[in-house]
Amino acid sequence: MHLFFLLILQVTATSAQIDPVHCRSALGMHDGRIKDSDITASSQWYETTGPKYARLNREGGDGAWCPEGELEPSDSQYLQVDLGQLTFLTVVGTQGRYARSSGKEYARAYRLAYSRDGTLWRAWRNRQGNPVVEANSDAYNAVIKDLHPPIITQFVRIIPVTEVSAPVCMRVELYGCPWEDGLVSYSGAEGQVMGPPGYALASLNDSIYDGMLHRRRLSGGLGQLTDGVIGQDDFLLTRQYQGWPGYDYLGWRNDSLSTLGHVEMEFMFQSQRNFTSMKVHSNNMFSRGVKIFSSVSCWFKSRPLGVWGAGPVVFHTVLDDRNPSARYVTVPLGGRSASALRCRFAFADVWMMFSEVCFLSGKYTLCTTHHHTTQHSGKGIRLTHASNIPSVSLSDLLHMSVQISSGMRYLASLNFVHRDLASRNCLLDRRLTIKIADFGMSRNLYSSDYYRIQGRAVLPIRWMAWESILLGKFTTASDVWAFGVTLWEVFTMCKEQPYSLLSDQQVIQNTGEFFRNQGRQVLLYAPPLCPPSLFKLMMCCWGRDADQRPSFEGLYRALRPHADQ
Repeated sequence: MHLFFLLILQVTATSAQIDPVHCRSALGMHDGRIKDSDITASSQWYETTGPKYARLNREGGDGAWCPEGELEPSDSQYLQVDLGQLTFLTVVGTQGRYARSSGKEYARAYRLAYSRDGTLWRAWRNRQGNPVVEANSDAYNAVIKDLHPPIITQFVRIIPVTEVSAPVCMRVELYGCPWEDGLVSYSGAEGQVMGPPGYALASLNDSIYDGMLHRRRLSGGLGQLTDGVIGQDDFLLTRQYQGWPGYDYLGWRNDSLSTLGHVEMEFMFQSQRNFTSMKVHSNNMFSRGVKIFSSVSCWFKSRPLGVWGAGPVVFHTVLDDRNPSARYVTVPLGGRSASALRCRFAFADVWMMFSEVCFLSGKYTLCTTHHHTTQHSGKGIRLTHASNIPSVSLSDLLHMSVQISSGMRYLASLNFVHRDLASRNCLLDRRLTIKIADFGMSRNLYSSDYYRIQGRAVLPIRWMAWESILLGKFTTASDVWAFGVTLWEVFTMCKEQPYSLLSDQQVIQNTGEFFRNQGRQVLLYAPPLCPPSLFKLMMCCWGRDADQRPSFEGLYRALRPHADQ
């Protein structure tokens, strides 16, 4: 047995780019991870119908939670669940009291209330403003309902609703994933209405904001900037059913009284953290006067009632008048420690529009595990918040990059095409010596990195060159493409899957854009830790023409001076 470091991919919520479609894990009502003490209620009929029996597909006690007496239309009886941490809640499942065929009580509908701190409660409404969720039509079958919009909360109340006086009982399960971003509110100017000549009116307000709106200013809540829905290139199009033009974006006009040259926003977090970067999904339809922000200045404070620090972080973007695609803009924040940020975004054109804002924070290290060098059957190693292992420095990352290029240079000299170069296939020992392997597909841990294309073998499409996906052509040049993606993984500390905001089908569609080469392809962003010259090298690896990509010999020679600095 040998002890290894393994540099691998971890797809988690640490980047806060949560996709509601995939954030649907049961949170623990059925399996008991949510403890009895974390489930309370406004009342109970009997001890045997108390809140601890409100567990989906379980038959404890008399089979469910039942509030005392018959429920009246005017009642607000509730079942309350403490999730133990801030959670991105996307789905609710409900059942009635079956009790081994002896029960018949169930809720035909319910409302939801939620609280991020246990004190301030907010009422949930769907995107059309309806607070009532249709539920069960019998006592046995579970009814699963998606929440549109999802809820960011720690505490949730399920409030049964009835139109006539009737006994009601409920069993529930909650689904979602941890909200590790830690953001509990953002504040700023309200969105505005855009009326471009010849186009439909676009209402660019935050329609699901759960805070206050006072004197045209939003404060104390969360909304569309944290709902996990990415706006489209054409801001008039929406991903929502019955959404209006502009629904997915929060937008402002440059010459309005509340936004003279810039938009200022404040972001409050549950606790103090070290901020690596901020990612802002921005529209860039310049033909209609919309561009990403030209610059942003961010101030920090360590306590909610403290004072803002004097020295801001200032970042200037590279404006793009060729590609109208919406995109994430990554703003390095330099590891500043704070519990609140105030960011001033400067206009680059008449309009500025955001659809999502998220933050990368915390200190990541590599931790170890034991596994056998031939079987490769251990659980692997993940990026964690471990404090007993030294952090990986920039020079360490550069050293790793040189070693990967050296290993691939050797394979290329043997005319050997790897076909699956990625961080999951790079072994790292205690001395930071890398060995290139190929066991990713043998481990279930990496199953989400592979995709089966129309009956062909499963392929690591997010690492593959366009010609490998479209033409089935694998060469040393396609390995160079994968090397560029692997470098990107290294400098993002493996905390994000390449093209994490694209589905597998969208990745394949994006491959077609690389082939057509009309400037509409989606590129991986520059990692905050990555030197600009090194990111240019990555971009060369993703060149459209295979014969224009650098060789591994050239990559090794280009990288080696970085590691010697």
